[in-house]
Amino acid sequence: MRKFIFEPSILVQKGDMSIDRLYGSLMELCTSINRSGTDLHLNFEVGSALLRVACNAFLMRVEADDLVGCHSMKVVLEGTAVEIAGLKQSSILWIAANSVPFAALADHPIVPRI
Repeated sequence: MRKFIFEPSILVQKGDMSIDRLYGSLMELCTSINRSGTDLHLNFEVGSALLRVACNAFLMRVEADDLVGCHSMKVVLEGTAVEIAGLKQSSILWIAANSVPFAALADHPIVPRI
């Protein structure tokens, strides 16, 4: 079965995005959430997500078996990032990803380097 996997890298002002704020905002929206250092592993009924705060960027990764589930998680995560970091939603570009977390972001020509 095909997995739908997408990732964005969102540049934020230093200190605007913290793992604690993300955890607090998302804990009621997931079926489970695990925290490991600067990573949050989220499980939703429709798939999973990995969130990471790195330097001046916020990295997200969603994985689902169907496109509707994948899009649903993207909307939830995007809305949370926009609310916490005060961003414009139109400034978030989701890139099709592969099996290695955040490798697609590192290889994409228009994604700012973090």
